[in-house]
Amino acid sequence: MTDLCKGYIYAEITIHNPTKFEEYLKRTPAIVDEYGGRFILRGPTCEEVEGTSVPDRRIVLVEFESLAKAREFYNSTAYQSAAAFRRDSSKTNLYFYNGYVPLGYAL
Repeated sequence: MTDLCKGYIYAEITIHNPTKFEEYLKRTPAIVDEYGGRFILRGPTCEEVEGTSVPDRRIVLVEFESLAKAREFYNSTAYQSAAAFRRDSSKTNLYFYNGYVPLGYAL
């Protein structure tokens, strides 16, 4: 049943060098597209409902057809090359998530 789940990459990014981070922003969308991913969330804009927001933090959520595809994207040479710009220009917490398949889901 887990093969039916979408795979997600969730990231919390605090940028400390916006100029260098721009290079990451330029490179990443084409690589996401190449692996069949799509951005669900991408950016700093949010409405705080509970808790305390972190200044200059971006939340990114990317959906893939499966967790295996999300990992394939993340481990690709192209993405790792782009990710070097992110690592040099920000602090990132990044997570893989398995999507939810509703009970009783039928093919």
